[in-house]
Amino acid sequence: MALKLLLEKVLIEKNTSFPLYLEQRFSKLSANINLPPPNSGLFFFRLIRLPKEGVETSIDLYSKGSRVFLKVSRILQPLRELDRDSKHQTGDSPRIGVPVEISSGLCDADEPIVREILRGTPMELDSKLKGDPDGSHYFIFFTDSRECVASGITDPHHENKCELWTRLICYSYGAEQIAHRRFYRRDLSLSS
Repeated sequence: MALKLLLEKVLIEKNTSFPLYLEQRFSKLSANINLPPPNSGLFFFRLIRLPKEGVETSIDLYSKGSRVFLKVSRILQPLRELDRDSKHQTGDSPRIGVPVEISSGLCDADEPIVREILRGTPMELDSKLKGDPDGSHYFIFFTDSRECVASGITDPHHENKCELWTRLICYSYGAEQIAHRRFYRRDLSLSS
């Protein structure tokens, strides 16, 4: 219930913005989330990077027992490009093949992004999402099995007072290199 209220009041706001549309399309194609049991003391963290140019990626970190696991989902053809291409097709609901790569592995608890998560940084992030279709958009979802937060930001590198966002984003690039690129799902269908 708390998550639903948070999403409705803080982040989604009638769900009419382009960044949220893009995030929803990305989430349909990315790896499944591994939510911890309530009040277990375990965590789940997802950072979605939807850059203006480049590979759209999500970094999932979650704890199980004393270990931290990592899943990386990459959409190998930009969703913005697919949207433009699908507008030129005829028909009621064209299905689009989307190349997706999902990798997984163990992550050291001493990784900088894990330390930031355990420090509580995701709970301190401010949502500064803008409806700009040409911006780079970033989203996080985090739960420590007691509380949760969802937040989004557009172009944090051009905003003031976004150090926490910038730190998590930069650390995510390092964490992304841990998971071996080995699981490739070809051309998942996405309805436009």
